[in-house]
Amino acid sequence: MTKVVVSLTGNTLEEIYKKMSRASESSIIELRLDSVKMLNPKDIPSYFASSMSRCIVTYRVPSEGGLSRDYRISTLIQILDATRDLKPFYLDIEADTYRKISQSVDLSGFNLLISTHFLFTKPADQDIDNAWADSREKAGAVKVVNSPTTMSEALNVLELYGKAEKGKLVAFSVGERYSFTRYMSVMLGSPLLYSHLKNEKVAEGQPEETEAYEFLEFVNKNWSSTA
Repeated sequence: MTKVVVSLTGNTLEEIYKKMSRASESSIIELRLDSVKMLNPKDIPSYFASSMSRCIVTYRVPSEGGLSRDYRISTLIQILDATRDLKPFYLDIEADTYRKISQSVDLSGFNLLISTHFLFTKPADQDIDNAWADSREKAGAVKVVNSPTTMSEALNVLELYGKAEKGKLVAFSVGERYSFTRYMSVMLGSPLLYSHLKNEKVAEGQPEETEAYEFLEFVNKNWSSTA
């Protein structure tokens, strides 16, 4: 069953926390911690401890679309320490970051969403295949995203679903032109459909939360065996 994810950003943790009340209680919340200025990871539990089970913790590296100019691996490790016992729905961690820290940092307590974002590079077909294959045994789910300039590049990412176990892969393309891939991903077995609050778009091509639910209702009504 696909879950709607609402991506939330804010200059402070309090700002993100207040936005949560505008999201459906059925939605998974993506905490874009890389949007917070002067982030103190020790403050995270005071805002999100009671709701962490429905949260995806994201602190994205800038080279893959992160929002913080002050990104530091040391801050990520502090985030891990602050949220480990809270059992977030997913910890979104880039595949490259996973490789850098997995030998020295205990990640065993997290449900991992290992992600690769080809946003500023044009990956070869093998690069896309490897993004899935290299992470699938380590993660609860794998996320692969590209920024295509042609239809064939968008379809290359969707082709991964033919190789993945249903519910284990989140693969789509960014950009308004290729927003259809977000919807196609649901039909092909993605466990997550990313969305945004009204007038709070985080990534190009994201549907509004209400639109995401409208689509899932349509899919459940007409293709219940798929969604």
